[in-house]
Amino acid sequence: MRSRIDWKYVLRLELSDDGFDGSVLSEFRGRLLAHDATARLFDLLLTWCRERGFVKAGGLLDVN
Repeated sequence: MRSRIDWKYVLRLELSDDGFDGSVLSEFRGRLLAHDATARLFDLLLTWCRERGFVKAGGLLDVN
């Protein structure tokens, strides 16, 4: 994203914005693992997707 003006426009970032550092994702993953929160996050995301109709019963994606 650092060199993509179109993404900066969509995300309403300044052209000089460097974007985020990839280590942020690694640190987030580390915190999830340290607190045994991976299943909790997955369940939350799955519930959110089901409520919006992105996932059908049985876990199938609705691609139509």
